[in-house]
Amino acid sequence: MSISRYKLHLMIWIAAALLQFAAPTVAEAQNRNRETIDSLRWGYEYNSAEAYRRANQAQHLD
Repeated sequence: MSISRYKLHLMIWIAAALLQFAAPTVAEAQNRNRETIDSLRWGYEYNSAEAYRRANQAQHLD
């Protein structure tokens, strides 16, 4: 069984198109990593500020 050049070309083109949509680019991966790091950093800073506020509130209640 032989695949015609047309079918082979079409299959390669479709595979390349699917890879282009499925695989994230380097810039997309960097942006996703940056968003994750920023969200973790925001959560840490928020929790630190909350702990500081609670400590000050506890001192005033003593």
